[in-house]
Amino acid sequence: FFKTNLNLFILLSLMDLDTDIFLDKRFHFTFLFLILIVIFILSYNILTKDKENILISEDIKSVTSPQSGDTIITTENINISNKTIGNFYAYVINQYSNDVSVVDLNKKEVIFTIPVGQNPREGYIEDNLLYVTNYRSNSISVIDLKTNSVTRTITTKKSPHGIIIYKDYIYVTNSPEDMVSAIDKESAEITDILAGRSPHLMVLDKSRGHIYVTNIISNEVSIINTANNKLIRDIDSAESPEGIALGPYGDYIYVTNRDSNDVSVIPSKLNKVKNKIRVGENPIRVTFTPNGEYALVTNQDSSFISKISSRTEKV
Repeated sequence: FFKTNLNLFILLSLMDLDTDIFLDKRFHFTFLFLILIVIFILSYNILTKDKENILISEDIKSVTSPQSGDTIITTENINISNKTIGNFYAYVINQYSNDVSVVDLNKKEVIFTIPVGQNPREGYIEDNLLYVTNYRSNSISVIDLKTNSVTRTITTKKSPHGIIIYKDYIYVTNSPEDMVSAIDKESAEITDILAGRSPHLMVLDKSRGHIYVTNIISNEVSIINTANNKLIRDIDSAESPEGIALGPYGDYIYVTNRDSNDVSVIPSKLNKVKNKIRVGENPIRVTFTPNGEYALVTNQDSSFISKISSRTEKV
């Protein structure tokens, strides 16, 4: 690329200044200067292309890659509206290397690697602490984000996966036991909450104090009351519900159904499926744009992301 552009520059320089186009020597050098600027811009874009693939969004707490299963947790020390970016980091949970990568999104590079338990899955940030579930270690690693080090390890029941923290409890799904564990943050005492078969991911509706849990095998969404840590009811969803997200205003829940290739829309006031939206093959995760206008769905076996209008409930 550079050799080609250098040859172009030499060729332009050697052009006869007596031709009609380049009679004015000043025009000749002005033209060469503009060419150099274009070459610089193109060269810069090529050199930085691989470094420009990080999406910064202040509403996304967790995004999972459908290929690797790794989870990205982002902090919120950013102000998009005022166009000022502070110390903004992404915490990438690596299932196969058993660690968490700390990515400086300003520098776009990994600055720390934090060892955790075996086969870490999901994470949740609260009070400058990152809680990471370790599926094979049956534990939760608690990372202090100020020091980027594990300060506590909490023992869980078998195969913890999804995680949410609300008030005094850490809620964790335990797929093999068909339970959600409510773990006291101080004492680590565990209260079992019955869920459907193979509970997976969760979302919290703070306005109602409800947690919605996807159950992959029983094809249901369980609703848990955090006031007494008991099951309220199960909602029939579709085949193999996995990803789940709450609309920004808390008025509806979207659930991705892997085997039926659709998304269930559940109004939180009704707590039953209102609509099913066809998407790509094997939809895994869903998240909403900050204004709630669209839901974005990753389809593991398709080469696209489905963009759903929350107003029309259509792709």
